[in-house]
Amino acid sequence: MKYDCNRTLDFSHECRRMCDSMRDCGGCPLHTRCKDLSDITQKHIDIVQKWSDEHSEMPKLTREERFP
Repeated sequence: MKYDCNRTLDFSHECRRMCDSMRDCGGCPLHTRCKDLSDITQKHIDIVQKWSDEHSEMPKLTREERFP
């Protein structure tokens, strides 16, 4: 699934997913801003969108798809 980080919910979802995937906050492109995202700029959106595009999320299968 491709997310559009210009949409608030998509940005929030992908920002959390990016944060959860990092082992070290120092390697995160938003490490100085992750605790306070109240003033999000287009630069922050672009950073998360770039990460999202490079790290696609695996689709989740329904029970019927897992156990046909």
